[in-house]
Amino acid sequence: MLDWLKFTFGSFIFNRFAKEGATRKFWNVIFALFMVLLILTTLFSMGLNLSFYSHFKKANEFKDFAYNIFCENKNGENLNINVTKVTNSSGDTENAIYSFYNSNRNENIVINSYEVENDKSFSKNGYNVIIDTRNPDTTFVKFDIVMYYRSDNTEVENLDYEKYLSLSDSEKSDYSYYAKPTNEVITLTEEEINNDVAKIEKDIVNDESPDSLKDEWENIKKLKDSNQIDYFNKVYDFYIRNYYNLNYSPNIVHYYQAVYADVDEKGEYKYNNFLILTQRWGMVSFKNDKNVKITYDGYYTDLTDNFSISGDKQNVDYLVTSIYESVSYIRVMLLGIQLFTRSYFLIIALAILALFIFCVGRARKNQSMRHKYAEDFKIVSSFLIGASALAGIIALICFFITDSQIAISVGIWSLLSILSIRTFIYTIIEIVKNKNVVVNANTNSEAPIDINDNKENNLNDLSKVDTGTKVIINNDVDDDDDEKMELM
Repeated sequence: MLDWLKFTFGSFIFNRFAKEGATRKFWNVIFALFMVLLILTTLFSMGLNLSFYSHFKKANEFKDFAYNIFCENKNGENLNINVTKVTNSSGDTENAIYSFYNSNRNENIVINSYEVENDKSFSKNGYNVIIDTRNPDTTFVKFDIVMYYRSDNTEVENLDYEKYLSLSDSEKSDYSYYAKPTNEVITLTEEEINNDVAKIEKDIVNDESPDSLKDEWENIKKLKDSNQIDYFNKVYDFYIRNYYNLNYSPNIVHYYQAVYADVDEKGEYKYNNFLILTQRWGMVSFKNDKNVKITYDGYYTDLTDNFSISGDKQNVDYLVTSIYESVSYIRVMLLGIQLFTRSYFLIIALAILALFIFCVGRARKNQSMRHKYAEDFKIVSSFLIGASALAGIIALICFFITDSQIAISVGIWSLLSILSIRTFIYTIIEIVKNKNVVVNANTNSEAPIDINDNKENNLNDLSKVDTGTKVIINNDVDDDDDEKMELM
């Protein structure tokens, strides 16, 4: 066990341990790859989560903007945020916030400095704010169904959803679609709901429907006489989800997510520098004083019951940081997945570096370096754990200096660079150390040549030399023929 630990954690430093990889089992490669994923995920996550507080502490323009919203008087009143418990559409209880001015706790304030001219007074230092704490389960919006070709993801013209439904199954397989929400809120009327009910009972729920769908519809119908508002919302949601085969009915939060959390072709956010607060979800984008961009979203799970800003700047900071902290564990999982999906780069690098050692060993005719290709692959993989530890530390430091995507890229490229440098060092040391060797053709054993010995004395004193055929390999001579001396 001790020898294995020396090999596993000492190979990055000592060549003699690394060379043991040639004779060890291949599962050590699998273990090393697993450790790389574990080490990098741990160090990257530490850098990502710990550096956030350093960046936020230095985001003075953003904090000035946020304090201007909640802590500076607007016509003698402060905008406030309170936390309450709500039951979502799945029946689960979660933290939610609602917004109001101090004088009227029953008024749910809606602010959008991007789209509403009167709300632009809340903008400051180039930052915009959206605060809309209406219940997303009841604040539905109009939407468009966008059809696109599966083959190249380009939008399809002159094909709406009704025409799509009339296509055969083979024709439908060429297309897919998604719901594109707008910011126009729907007001549900009794007439519209009655039309939806008729469509549901005609086209959606029938004798062949799954029992779960039938049961859900029966439970919704029971609300008709007891809670008309809830009944309207449930009918509309049920109809939209099942008629359009969607996982959700587009609501106001989906609109904000689709527009302001959207990314471009390069994977970068289209909007920056904002604060978005909805009833159960928030998103923040800011730059610190050194122009490092931070963008994240999350929830209010870490806020205590009856939390209130009440003009307190520390509570503003806590609200913003708690959104980040609420999904720290998800961030770790996403980092691990991101690193795993990029691991094929590491496999390719190992293969190339192993080929390099293999070719050098063959070209130099160095018996000490003449391994099978698979053995060289195992030697190179023995450097992985040490290289990943150094690369992870470099990335952790970079998280405090630059934005997260750059830090992750630096960490990955550092791993590949360190692995390459260590492989070159291994090769150079082995070449220098075994520059001149004597190889016994009978036993295939090696012995170094003392080039300072007197050649004549060596030939006369045969007692110091084993009998048999000796092969002298001079690596400094380009001649490919081995020099042989018959001693008997």
